[in-house]
Amino acid sequence: LAPHNYLGNLIRNAFQHSWEGTVYIEQDGPNVCIRNSDANAPGEEDLGFGLGLNLTEQLCQRLDWQYHNESQNGERRAVVRFNND
Repeated sequence: LAPHNYLGNLIRNAFQHSWEGTVYIEQDGPNVCIRNSDANAPGEEDLGFGLGLNLTEQLCQRLDWQYHNESQNGERRAVVRFNND
């Protein structure tokens, strides 16, 4: 899976699962940070937000990319570092 395809999915998910607020996307070399509101539509947590993050973590492990995700103060933050192999 090419990094640009993977990033497209992460960005789409950030917008899809943000009920309100702003999505921020920052790139610094091989590091990409995506931040968005952690407030989902009622019942949406069970329909993909958690599952998508779980799949992202598994994919990053398989491709040996560093991945960190956290939620605090009503915001979700995911950071991926793509290796230059």
